Amino acid sequence: MASGYIAGLSFGQRQIRMAELLRPGRTLFAMPLLARISGRVDVDALRAALDAVVRRHDGLRASFPLVDGTPVQAVADDRCFPLPVVQSELPCASEAFEARVLARAQAMVDEPFDLSAGPLVRFCLLTAADAGAALVAVCHHIVCDGASLNLCLRDLTAA
Repeated sequence: MASGYIAGLSFGQRQIRMAELLRPGRTLFAMPLLARISGRVDVDALRAALDAVVRRHDGLRASFPLVDGTPVQAVADDRCFPLPVVQSELPCASEAFEARVLARAQAMVDEPFDLSAGPLVRFCLLTAADAGAALVAVCHHIVCDGASLNLCLRDLTAA
C-alpha cells in the first residue's frame, strides 16, 4: 500500500470489523454486482475506467488493520485492482454462459476478504463468443453499501 492516511471507523464499520474479528473467514459481508455489457469490450478502457472509480472513492482503497489492538481505516493513495478476463466460447444469451457468470460470482463471494491488508474489492470480466460480456464485482460491505455501490456503478458508466 502506498502512503495514504489513517482514519477512525464509523459505527457501522466498527460493528462489521468486530464481527470479522470474532468469526474470521465468513463471507456474510460480500456484496456482489453483475453488470451486463453489450458489444465488444475494450478491456484497456474498462481497466482505465475501474482505476478512475477507485481513485475517486477512498473507501475502495481502504483496509482495516489493527493498530495496538484497535481497528483503524488505512486508505492508500493508490491501489491496483486486477481485472482477470475469462473468455468463453459460449454466446452471451445462452443459459450456459449465464451459469458460468453466476458460478464465477459465487466463487468470488465465497473467497474471504483480508480486512487488515485488502483489497476489499474484486473484479472479473467474462467475455462471450458473440460480443457480449459480464463484469462481476464483489466488494466487502465495510467499504461499500447499496447506495455507494450504485454511485460507483454510475461513475464507472460515466468513465
